[in-house]
Amino acid sequence: MPDNIKKVYIYGGTAVISEKLERELTNKGIKVVERFAGENRYETGLLATSLTKTDRVILARGTSTNPKSPEFPDAVAASGLALKKNANIVLTDPNKPNALVKDFVQKQKKHFVLGGPVAISNSVIKSYGLTNEKDVDTTEAHFIDVEQGNSTLFLLPNGKNVLIDGGLKSEGDKVVSYLNDLGIDKIDLMIATQLDEEHLGGLLTVLDEISVKRFMNYSGTYNGYDSELIDELRRLDDDLYYEIAKEGNSITIDSSVDIQILNTRDSDSSNMDDSSTVLNVTYGETDFLLMSDATKKVEDKMIEKYDIDAEILQVGQHGANTATSSAFLNEVKPELSIISYGENSNGLPSNDVIKRLEKVNSQIKSTKNHGDIKIVTDGVNYTVKTSKN
Repeated sequence: MPDNIKKVYIYGGTAVISEKLERELTNKGIKVVERFAGENRYETGLLATSLTKTDRVILARGTSTNPKSPEFPDAVAASGLALKKNANIVLTDPNKPNALVKDFVQKQKKHFVLGGPVAISNSVIKSYGLTNEKDVDTTEAHFIDVEQGNSTLFLLPNGKNVLIDGGLKSEGDKVVSYLNDLGIDKIDLMIATQLDEEHLGGLLTVLDEISVKRFMNYSGTYNGYDSELIDELRRLDDDLYYEIAKEGNSITIDSSVDIQILNTRDSDSSNMDDSSTVLNVTYGETDFLLMSDATKKVEDKMIEKYDIDAEILQVGQHGANTATSSAFLNEVKPELSIISYGENSNGLPSNDVIKRLEKVNSQIKSTKNHGDIKIVTDGVNYTVKTSKN
């Protein structure tokens, strides 16, 4: 450190700048004026704004651009701009709004955002109140009416898509037609959450008629579901990139959308439903929790392991009473619940499940009563459109 430096401000807690280094500075006659240390880098940055008197702020990406090492080029680049604009640098997560950052930013009069939507997503910028509606990217979720089955399509801000399940084999043509109507000629990621035909069957037709880049499922056999459908999928496309869903992993397909796997194959269970691939899809402040055929046993495990609060819930087991417990709903607190089902002899959805959903004040829509259900979110708010009723 140059000899002419007499005073130092420290940014970060002792895990960032150790107490030992602070003592060494003091022993050299350098005065440590103040240490700015919050619970995280965002709070630390906000604390540091007390040093300057300005109502201008530069919002910069506060996460590393390199997954293997901490590199923060945007924050470094912002330093020169901050001097020129007489503005504070405020860090933000690129995909998840921070309440303290939001409160601070909205109190400032002049705002600059460093980088495009890859650096800081439009949904985050929108949540901070810094952009026009027309500039905001959106994520779309389409719950396709495939009778007694599940099929869900996500259209992501970067133009890619994810198709989750395809309903019964007899519904494959409906799914293909739905995709064609949207101008989709390839699937970036296809996920089968179950070996059961009412989830996997229709995907055969999709794969036969539309190019698929990636296919995700879990491995294993269950009581005869070994699965002929999976074998047929592979026969349709020898080059299909096949990957195994693993609990705890995140799926990378759009940097602004977080797709987490909260449950998959349970090797200790003889119940195939307990091995359903459960997904949580997050865009900005909006969460979609897709339960597939997961039972109350899986719900109890998820309550213990994960934060499962979500705005939109795709109800498990098509509304059967063996899922969607009161304890689970009290954790999820869904504003909107989607039940994917058609004509069936099992009495689905269960009246008990409907009552439990009503008790937590969740709006209920079903593919049986409302047809195809389309939800569009900018990461803060969402709209719902249905093909009937």
